[in-house]
Amino acid sequence: MKELMVAGVVAPGDEIVWADGEYDAVSIDFTGVDGEPGKPITLRAETPGGVTFTGASTMHIGASYAVVSGFKFLAICDETAPWKVISFRSVAEKEASHTRLTNIVIEEAEAGPPVLKNSKWVVLFGQFNRVDHCHFTGKRSHDNLMTVYLDESPAQKPAWHRIDHNYFADRTRGALAGGSTNGWEIIRIGDSKTSLQQALCRVEYNYFKRCNGEIEIISNKSGNNVYLGNAFVECSGQLTLRHGFGCLVTGNVFIGSPDNNYEESGVRIIGPDHQVIGNTFAMLDGKDTRGAIVLSEGVRDGLINEYAPVTNALIRANRIVHCEVPFVVGSMHGRKAKGNKQVDVPPSDVRIEENIVIGKSPIFQMLSQDEPGIELVDNLAYTNVGEVSIPWNSEFNTGFTVEPMQSADGELADIHRHAEFIRQSSGPAWLKP
Repeated sequence: MKELMVAGVVAPGDEIVWADGEYDAVSIDFTGVDGEPGKPITLRAETPGGVTFTGASTMHIGASYAVVSGFKFLAICDETAPWKVISFRSVAEKEASHTRLTNIVIEEAEAGPPVLKNSKWVVLFGQFNRVDHCHFTGKRSHDNLMTVYLDESPAQKPAWHRIDHNYFADRTRGALAGGSTNGWEIIRIGDSKTSLQQALCRVEYNYFKRCNGEIEIISNKSGNNVYLGNAFVECSGQLTLRHGFGCLVTGNVFIGSPDNNYEESGVRIIGPDHQVIGNTFAMLDGKDTRGAIVLSEGVRDGLINEYAPVTNALIRANRIVHCEVPFVVGSMHGRKAKGNKQVDVPPSDVRIEENIVIGKSPIFQMLSQDEPGIELVDNLAYTNVGEVSIPWNSEFNTGFTVEPMQSADGELADIHRHAEFIRQSSGPAWLKP
């Protein structure tokens, strides 16, 4: 183990510079002293990208007010793979806070099929940490690429982490490894047992390309998180509000593949008080649990790890362009739950307003058996039929103004340019041409 126990050696504001080169099976424990606000302790590569860690290398960061920058990890995918490649907690379990991981690359050492060996690439503990301008590609091992763990003490302190301007790409469908098809997410914030806690994390301006591990690209399992300005391109999955409450999904763009064979999706809403505002969904070919915007059913008086009913949701000012199913109502209906219960509580107190839908009808796929509590207000549809059919109350005002179908070629070009702008701003500067 390479221990960076630097108390008495460095002081707030100092830099520790790691000499360029390739290092195999290195275990780094960066702990023993903290920086100060405005004077972080920095651990960096001599040259950005000039230090490569291979084999079962790991880094534990137990320093607060610190910066770690410029390293490259070639991750392995076999029985020797570490459970955590980079952790915001020291070996002695001192958690970092106000610490930044930036300009880091982790990529799979070699190509191949996915395997069931559990290995997380980045694990966040503590508070007020940031992961930005990093590059993560090709993860073949089972388990989340990035996991945020919340405070399980009686204080239940929110995490307040920021995950921004990162590049995530090329995760193969986990089902090809056999075993469980669950746990192949790119990012998970919280877990079932802490899902009623506030996390207050921000996931913003990240780029996701061909992230096909499972249905959940991002798995939200905590409260009051913000997902802002991210791009999801040709991904077989979705941003899933699986547990938790009061999250905001805004300004994101979801773009499908022209091949239409990836079961691409957008956002799936589960639980109370979520808002999906001002997002763009284009050419997504998923349906059922993989529509553009999916409202799930829930379990009445279910356990904390089951599906909470959708209540008090706001879906406003989104653009849905040439998607197979713009809105799914009541996904998961009829699924068995514990205690001889079922997933059978339809969404309620949902407001769908000021959205624009361009494409073929029908706009809604209705999976609920009972009438949901959904109010439709001032939506606009450019479609190939004279009216929008509302499966649960079509005899009433639909809440949609219908206009003749128009070409969306210009709009699709703008959407692609938007996603490309996000891509260009993601990842380390030293990887740019």
